[in-house]
Amino acid sequence: MKRVARVALVCLSACLLLIAGASWGAADSSLEETKQLLQKGLTLAQIDQEIDRLTQQETQVAAQLDRAGTQIAEKDVQVADTREHAGKVLRAYYMGDRPSMWTLVFSSKSFADAIAVIQYMSMVIENDQRTLGAYQTSYQELKQLQAKLLATQTELKSVKAEFIAQRDRQVALQQELEAQLAAQPEVKEQIDKLTNDWKTIGVPMFRKYFQGISEAMGSLPVLNYLKLNSLTKYTFQITDQQLGDFFRSQNAIFNNVAFRFDHNRFIVSGADNGTKLAIEGHYEVIESPNRLKFVVDQLGFNDLTLDYTFNRSLEEEFDLGFNPEKYLAGAKATAVTMQDGKLTIDIEYSKPKPTPTPSVTLNTPNKP
Repeated sequence: MKRVARVALVCLSACLLLIAGASWGAADSSLEETKQLLQKGLTLAQIDQEIDRLTQQETQVAAQLDRAGTQIAEKDVQVADTREHAGKVLRAYYMGDRPSMWTLVFSSKSFADAIAVIQYMSMVIENDQRTLGAYQTSYQELKQLQAKLLATQTELKSVKAEFIAQRDRQVALQQELEAQLAAQPEVKEQIDKLTNDWKTIGVPMFRKYFQGISEAMGSLPVLNYLKLNSLTKYTFQITDQQLGDFFRSQNAIFNNVAFRFDHNRFIVSGADNGTKLAIEGHYEVIESPNRLKFVVDQLGFNDLTLDYTFNRSLEEEFDLGFNPEKYLAGAKATAVTMQDGKLTIDIEYSKPKPTPTPSVTLNTPNKP
């Protein structure tokens, strides 16, 4: 009898554990579904912001396009005017209408007349050089404006294409979210609160940290961490501990976050007044103009992953990169690694070449 009771007790315990396990599993599944809905709601709010940003950008680029068109029209008139003057000067020289300075000097009746001739012809030549130089400058400015107009037109097309892509993405995600919320209407209130927290707390917080990192990077004493390997090769190396200590000395907002270099990633993590934040990115070597560009790979807000559109907007607004030539003229970054708590940049050095100064030279042929 006792044995039967024990068996019954064991069976009852097993049943209770199975029921509890099923309940826990269901709870975990429900929490995960809620988190996914919150993630979609947060993404939708960021897409809304991105569409607003693209709308403003499109307006600005369109205004730039109008200004560039006006400037080109004005410059066309100026180039035509200087071209006409320059043509008269060149025709005068090639047709022999400009007398030789030395012919006039040697035909002078006195030394004073010769000096006067030299001064007069010098002024004529100087004026001719200014005329040709003005045409050359106006022509180059016109070409630059035309190139700027073409770049602006391309940028406007890109902005419009991105706007359409984000609008379509917004519509699809909105429909998907509404369908899922129909089964879990209680989550709607959580999404509204999360969206409000994101706009009022999250966006200003990330902008504050990105601005702080940008300013601190600009003040980093790079030469203190520069090692000479040969006459033309340097290595810049700094640990995440050294970088974190320097950042904290520049701005108190970094007192509650940690910095890590690992697996070729620059990772910032911590909390700001109870709000969790995470920044993860990497550096890329850009050849022209040579620099290190910081690319944002992922941002975290209270354990939720932010949308790539927000990452990109922060990249465009804040420069977290590194320009070796700012500290050493002729320096060029060739490679970058972030491993075992160390940021290492390979730098090559070549002596800068002097920039030649363009000039306009006139020869005065003898008049036949």
